[in-house]
Amino acid sequence: MDGAGADGMIGQVNIRKFDADPKPWLAELSTVKVQPISDSGHAKLRVNGKVIAPQILTENSYASYEAFGQQARTGIHLWRIYAARGRDSKFYPNDKARERAELCAVYDAHIEALLKCDPEAHVIIGTTFNVSQEWTDKYPDDATHLANGNRVQHSFSSRRWMDETRGDIDAIVQHIKGRPYAGHVVGFHFGVGAGPETYYWGLSANAFGTPREKLVLGDFSPEHLRAFREWLRKCYAGDEKALRDAWKAQDVTFDTATIDLEALRREDLLMFRDPAASRAAAG
Repeated sequence: MDGAGADGMIGQVNIRKFDADPKPWLAELSTVKVQPISDSGHAKLRVNGKVIAPQILTENSYASYEAFGQQARTGIHLWRIYAARGRDSKFYPNDKARERAELCAVYDAHIEALLKCDPEAHVIIGTTFNVSQEWTDKYPDDATHLANGNRVQHSFSSRRWMDETRGDIDAIVQHIKGRPYAGHVVGFHFGVGAGPETYYWGLSANAFGTPREKLVLGDFSPEHLRAFREWLRKCYAGDEKALRDAWKAQDVTFDTATIDLEALRREDLLMFRDPAASRAAAG
């Protein structure tokens, strides 16, 4: 065969076999402490009293035993196991218990597979809290309203979404705490938005190079407007004169203040805002 050696071999397979599956550590969450920068200039991550490498490996939804094994050979044993509804499990808008149970089952399968390849693994649980299109259609005031009129996902200011997310977090944490592999879990990383980095919804609505005056921005939903006005009251300590002076608008009130789309699109200092010139855009 092409590429074969003189002895006819075309490759080598190394098989690591356990007499039995490795036993997970004790079923209790690990104690994690991040120490200040050390004399060597590096932060120390201490788990259960032992310093471990702070580099993190991330598995993908299609991760195989082979992929786990290849990464484990680096000697790094800190992993982020990520799963999300709509990607790894299904949405059940009318059955939150089933929705949460299915997502937790994904964590079980991935972590159990990982521990067979890396019995010394430390795990950070990751997810984002997206919603289905059915949810967005059912609760239009709780969705993000883009400047072009489109409604997408949830608003970050939606109280309904926040309440559901609190329930999701509690369900995930309680499930993980009760699993035999809980001793391997060193933390949780919960993210929101278009990726765990909290990118706001609508980011993909703007093609690269879109002129500033045509940028699609958001959120103009009723829920976000409510939250924005509540924030203004706190920011200006209920003083409408201070609000009017800052916004350079003598007719604005806490009940009428709204987000100025054109002010958002206007360039001040590249991607930064000049508070003196664009207070209404900066808040």
